[in-house]
Amino acid sequence: PFGHIIWCRVNVGSCKRWQTPPRHYSSHLESESLQEGSKTWIMANNGDLGWDDKVTFKCVSGNLPTQHTCVPVEHTAPGHSVPITVQFDTPLQPGIYKSTWILMHDGVAFGHIVWCEVEVTAPATDHQSR
Repeated sequence: PFGHIIWCRVNVGSCKRWQTPPRHYSSHLESESLQEGSKTWIMANNGDLGWDDKVTFKCVSGNLPTQHTCVPVEHTAPGHSVPITVQFDTPLQPGIYKSTWILMHDGVAFGHIVWCEVEVTAPATDHQSR
């Protein structure tokens, strides 16, 4: 035999039927490409609860500069979707920049994580201006 034998005693009382509590949930339906410094995601409320003033869209990681790291979300009833737009600043240095976002309810994350990724390339050099 491998390891130690562990015994566990479980006391079982009367059983109650457990019900799943209402929950917040979302899924990412679609997104628009980054245009003129903004990105829009369409998020669906797939949970049992409506989204109220305590629901926000929060940046949880990344190096892509943004004007706000927390964006308010419109009230959204279960079964409906809402567009959420974030404004980004254009980085000046070449590189790959990413920003990762998730919905939050009263500080607790829920649903799908979404992101925006941008590659900034160096401007082409003009060899004719010598």
